This record gives sequence, structure tokens and C-alpha cells, in this order.
Amino acid sequence: MDFECAIVCPAGIPPPSRRRAYRRHPLNICQNHVYASPRNVRLPHSRNPVSPASLALVRRPSAFCYDATMTRRSKNRANPDTERQPHPPATHRREWLWALAVGVMALALFVITLAPTVTAEDSGELVAAAWHFGVPHPPGYPLWTALCGVWVHLFAVGSIAWRANLFSAMCSAGAASMVFLALRQVGLSRLVASSAALVWVWSETSWMQSVITEVYALNSLVTAAIFCCALRWYATRQTRPLLFASLLAGLGMCNHHSIGFACLALVVWILSLQPSLLKRWKLIAQSLTLLLVGLLPYAYLPMRAAADPAMNWGDPSTFDRFIKHVTRQQYGAIGPIKTPEPRSLERFAGQSWYMVETVAEDLTPWILAASILGMVVMTRRARAMLWLVVLWVACTGLLFVLLANFDLDRTARWALQVFFIPVSLGLAVAYAHLLEAIAGKLRNAIVISILTLIAPGVLIASHYDTCNYSKYWYAEDHAENMLACMLDRAIIFPSGDHSTFPLVYKVLVEGERPDVTIADMYGYVRPDLVADQPEDSPDPPAVWLIKTARRPVYFATKQAPPVPNASFVTAGILYHLLPNGVPFNGTGLVDKCNYRNDQTPTVDDFGSSHIRYDHEFFKGLNQLEADQPQAALKHFANAAKLCEGIKEGFNNLGSTLAEHHLPNEALPYFKEAANIDHRYITPRRNLYRLYSRQNDWRSARKQLEEILQTEPTDWRANRDLGNLLADHFNERASAIGYWKESLNTNPNQPRISARLTEVP
Repeated sequence: MDFECAIVCPAGIPPPSRRRAYRRHPLNICQNHVYASPRNVRLPHSRNPVSPASLALVRRPSAFCYDATMTRRSKNRANPDTERQPHPPATHRREWLWALAVGVMALALFVITLAPTVTAEDSGELVAAAWHFGVPHPPGYPLWTALCGVWVHLFAVGSIAWRANLFSAMCSAGAASMVFLALRQVGLSRLVASSAALVWVWSETSWMQSVITEVYALNSLVTAAIFCCALRWYATRQTRPLLFASLLAGLGMCNHHSIGFACLALVVWILSLQPSLLKRWKLIAQSLTLLLVGLLPYAYLPMRAAADPAMNWGDPSTFDRFIKHVTRQQYGAIGPIKTPEPRSLERFAGQSWYMVETVAEDLTPWILAASILGMVVMTRRARAMLWLVVLWVACTGLLFVLLANFDLDRTARWALQVFFIPVSLGLAVAYAHLLEAIAGKLRNAIVISILTLIAPGVLIASHYDTCNYSKYWYAEDHAENMLACMLDRAIIFPSGDHSTFPLVYKVLVEGERPDVTIADMYGYVRPDLVADQPEDSPDPPAVWLIKTARRPVYFATKQAPPVPNASFVTAGILYHLLPNGVPFNGTGLVDKCNYRNDQTPTVDDFGSSHIRYDHEFFKGLNQLEADQPQAALKHFANAAKLCEGIKEGFNNLGSTLAEHHLPNEALPYFKEAANIDHRYITPRRNLYRLYSRQNDWRSARKQLEEILQTEPTDWRANRDLGNLLADHFNERASAIGYWKESLNTNPNQPRISARLTEVP
């Protein structure tokens, strides 16, 4: 029996008067033109006619193709992994307007929570590199540096740091628009695509990276653009999106290497759907060529390094230094975190669970659960897209975890959370399919609209306080306080990103205190400061600079005096290196250090914790020097709360208390530092000294043995353990073995050599 049903005609297809021609055209379920057909309709993805009930899914307007594998009544469902998808209509102007609206919505929230100035960590260094068109830390980020440099010079509104922060916000807003367009390619409704795009860019880590100066917002934009190209290919099987994706992949590698994990997932997915692409040598050659063209921005690094800009990290002006810089060899590993720990199943499980925790915190557990449920829905409605989500999470998440093999201390957790932003994108796609399935059951447009707003609203409510950097002044105030503690023409050796890079911004970008020289802003002494050092000089560069500069010298952390006949004195929140006997009065300097966020609370991120720790530490140190130990212990207790999980912070607290003759108070801080990282031998060495002063030789021996388990060739530990065994345990035979091991590493030990020749 014949019946009449509504058939949807894609854009560009002739009107109903030419129905016969249209029936031979690959059907694309899109509500652009509608006409009546007097008989059953045969979809290109199904061998069986489709009843009018099967066409209920076309009630939502769409200018993009709808995956025919999502029809619910098809008795002989084709395999979406191998079949050819229909050709969608061209993108309509209305779709671009919707994408723009999604981007503007994302940008509005970012601007409201945008940081007003420089923030901690890499922000100050990156702003300086962009402002001077210089070279930032490895691998150089040439694409980000060039684009942000042009932006901060052309958009002359607000402070330079604020402009760079706004650049991040615009990149993430563009990423939201790209995700919207990508999801429209597979037929998801506009409201659903908008919701999923906002869910991704408003996830916690993505939001945080969108309101400060960092490279990850641009990485999100390029990743989303490549993702959109891949889904455009999926909808059309045209090769042009693949070529454009190849070019974007090269450009993305010029920003951040982690984009390679996303590209790998897409390559595997595309080839699994259409293996015949491997036989198209011309397409492969064109793709590789465009990939190489996309890598051309790396030429920026040697070109700008040769001009000797104010920020010239690694000076990649030669081929050898260029390769070392791009491959991150200064950090000792190509991966993001260097660790000597071997891989194991237990270690991988812990790292993977950290990834799950990070994503759950980013998306909230409710949205994560919805995404997992969405993957279940996709097994029936969109198996090809499910395969993409699985590959995406596996490559951007699990494969990264396997290769990085990172530690799980607080520092590593903070540094690595940004690498899981792409994982949230894959889960947002699964969430979108769940939302589309629910919306397909509903007929009330108002209810559907409210439903799509729930998840973005949950993210705003959950993360607004942790992502609102609009009153973040810690980094700028910290830099200004350090500058206020220094004499004219000072040389400073800062320590840690939270101290170094805000100083770099204030001095190199804003021009405050140009008389101050930041000696090691690259993690090593600047080559231009020691260019005149003789090749036969026995001194390390820092020591030679201090000896010859004849200028005030400051350090952010205390260490052994680098030159003889000198010592450190406290100067506010810094250490001032002075010759022995030179008077100095730093009383009251620390009280003059002002932090606006003490009165106006703001985001408590990793950098602000470091800055607040430094302030509390130096306030406690000043109390110790004023012979007020009880007041000092209160400040140290506050500092310990701020540096929870940071081994160096606890060790510094213990060292300061031990130096001021408070060994019992120092003991728990040393133990906590050693427990955080068993490979960190400095607190164990300090515990050995502490136990030795208390004549607790067994505990002292235990510390030395634990040091040698981590560093068997440590000549000091071998020497001290040998002396300990010979002098207090009457184990000379064992002591001789440790002495010999110590001499193998450092033969210049006449006292140990003499003890070996002693007759027992």
C-alpha cells in the first residue's frame, strides 16, 4: 500500500517538480526542502524501505548531514565503520552565525574572569617572549609567540599582560566555535552542539588556561580545528578536509607537541573507516607536504635567536642548539616530566587513575557519568563516532600516561593536568550524543533548551571560584616586593617559576627597575653575562659573575655561599650575599612587603601557594632572627600548610629551624620532605646530620643507607657511612668497602685514603 511521507531534500537539490532526478541523488536527511513522495523511500544506508515513523528524527532543522545509521527502524543496519557517508550541503551562513554566538558566549565568561595582569608559573616569561618576539622555554612555541606577539602590539588596550591573557581567551572561544561546527557535521542539533562545546571549554582546566597567558588555549583551538576537519571528512569523504587537517597538524606541532596524540587518534580512526586511503599515494604525498609546510614556523626560532632578543632561551641560532631546544633536552627528556622510575602495571594504574580524577574534577562527576552513559547510547546510534571517542581517549589520555611515566607528587599533578584537556573533548562528544538521544524523545522545545543549559550551568557553578582570576595580583605584587628588597644595580638569582617569571615581566616588559639583572632566568646563567669569562677559569659561571661583577647579589633561596669569605643575610623576602663582617640591617623589610590579595582573596592556585609560602617563611625567619621562636613557629606552620606535598618547602623549613638550634622542631619537617619523594636525598642528609648531633647513631646510619639505596655512587654518603661504621659500630671491614666506593667517585679525599692505610 502506498502512502505519503515527508522526504527531506538537502541544500542544492531541485524542488519537488524534479522529484525523479532527486530520487537518484544520495539522500541526505536535512530539513532544507520538503516534498511528498507517493511511495516508500529507500535510504542509501539501508536495503529496506523506511516507514514514515523512521523519519521522525528529521524534525529538527539542520543544514548538515544526519548519520543515517541513527534511524531506529532499520532492520538491516549497515556498518557505519565501512560505509560511505552522504555528501552534506555546504555550511550555511546561519551555522557560522551560531558558531560565532557559541564563541561569544564562551568569550564573555572568560573576559569576566580574565586575569588583570601577570600570573605565576610561565606567564611572565611567555609575555616577555611575545612582547620582544623572543624565544621562550623549550620547545620554543614559535606559533604562539609570533601570533601573541602580533596581537599584543596591535591591540594596544590595557596592560601587556592583560592583552596576552585576552589572547588566550579568544583562542579558547574559537575552539568552542570549532567544536560546535564539528558536531554539526554529524547531525547533532544546534542546541546540543552548543552545549557540548561549552562543556569542553568551560571545564575547569580549560577555563583556567583561558584566562591566563599560556600556550594551551591555542593548542585547544588547533586541536578543535583538526577535529572539525576530521568530522567534515567523515560526513563528505572529500579529501580537502584531510589536507587542511595535515596543514593544521604541522602548525599545531609548532605550538605544543602534545597535539600529536590527538592527530594519531584521528589518523587511526580515518584509516579504519576507509583503509583504501593508504593506496592513494598522491593524497599521502600531499598530506605530508602540507604537514612539513605547517612546520615552517620553527624557522622563527633561529631567525629571532640570531637577533639576540631580550628573551632568548637556549639561543637556538645554531642547528645543534635548535635541535636541543625543540626536543627539550635541557629538561633531560623529550617527555613533559623526567623520572628515573621504571614503568610498572601498578604505577600505570595509579597514573591512569590520576587522569580519571583530573577529568572528573574538570567536568564534574555528573557530566563524566553522563559521558560514559553517552558512550553506551552510541553503541546503538553512532558506532563510528563511538570508535572515535574510544581512540581519542586512549591516545590523548592513556597513551600519554604510558609515555610520560610521571610522578604523582603535587608538583607533577599541577604541571600535568593541562595535558588532559583533549580527553575532556572526547567525553564532551559522548555527552552530546546522550543529550541528542534524550532530546529525540522530547517534543517540547523549551524543555530541550533548558536541558542543554544544565551542564554548562553546573560547570559555571562548580568552577567559578577556582577559575576567577579577575582579582589575581599575587605574581605582580611578589615581583614588586622582591624589587623593593634589592639595592641599586642588583644581580638576582631567583628560584622557581613563581619568583623568576613575574620578575622577568616587570623588568623586561614593563621596564620597572632596569638596573636589576636577572642572572639565571633560563635555569642557567645568561651567557651574555659571562661572555668575558676566560676558558681556563676554574670557577662556575655563577661564581665568576659574583666575583667580578662588584654589584649587590641576591638569592631567592638559601644555599651554601657560592664564594669564600661570604655569608647570607635576610633582606625582606630575599637573601643578600655579603662579605663576612660587612654590616647590614634588613629589619622591617619583610613588613613592607604588601600583597593585595591578603585583603582580597582570589584563586588559590599552585603559584599563589608558592608565593604565600615564601611570605610566611620569611616572616617566620625574621621572627627567629628577632629571637621570637614561638611567633616564628606559627608562621612556619602556616607555610607548611601552603606547601603541602612540596618536598623542597618542607626541607627549607627544617633547615632553617635546625640552623637556629631548634632540632626537635626541625625533625618532622625533614621527615615529611623525605616521605614525599624517596629519591630526594637532601632531607635524608639533613636528618643524618641532625641524628649525629644527637648521638643517635642507628638513626643516622639508617638515613645514609637509604641515601645509598637511591644514589649508590654518592661519595659523601659512602664516606660518612664508612666513618660511622668504623667509629661507632666497630665494622671496619664494611667501612673499607664504603671508603673505596667513595674514592672511586671522588679520589681527592686524602683523609679517607689515610684511613684505608691505617693498621687495624
